[in-house]
Amino acid sequence: MLQNRKFIWSLLAAGAALAFFVAAYPMYVIRPFRAQGANELDAALLVKGWSLPLSAFAAMAALFCTVILWRGGQRVGTKVLCAAGGFATVVFAGLSQVNVFERMFHRIDAPEAMPAAEANLERDDMVLAIGVKGEGRAYPIRMMAYHHIVNDWAGDTPIVATY
Repeated sequence: MLQNRKFIWSLLAAGAALAFFVAAYPMYVIRPFRAQGANELDAALLVKGWSLPLSAFAAMAALFCTVILWRGGQRVGTKVLCAAGGFATVVFAGLSQVNVFERMFHRIDAPEAMPAAEANLERDDMVLAIGVKGEGRAYPIRMMAYHHIVNDWAGDTPIVATY
């Protein structure tokens, strides 16, 4: 019986570690203002692509283990520890399905266009500019510093400006 309990505790810990990894690794690698290597980015995107089945498996295993340990645990400390492990696993599994960068950086999908002469810019304001097929677009850095991403069109060409 003691061997089974150790295995179940190990499974609970492995589920929590898997859910944490699936939530944290892509977020760590893909975070802004940091260079990513091609292999590192490929691995993060692979983990992100498999996040739903991996996190679901981790959450189900953790809940199964929590129920077994809860029923077999006599001490309050044991019950609190197994409940905390199950709860943490479910929370990390849920977080793995959230793109925190989209929540942080509120992209602009329909920027207001106006002639440069009408733009309300200070003399020393910097802009991120692009020209495509003779059509120019410019995005103030002051605005880009918060939003980071602008989805736009230059004529019939879709563009993404990022800072």
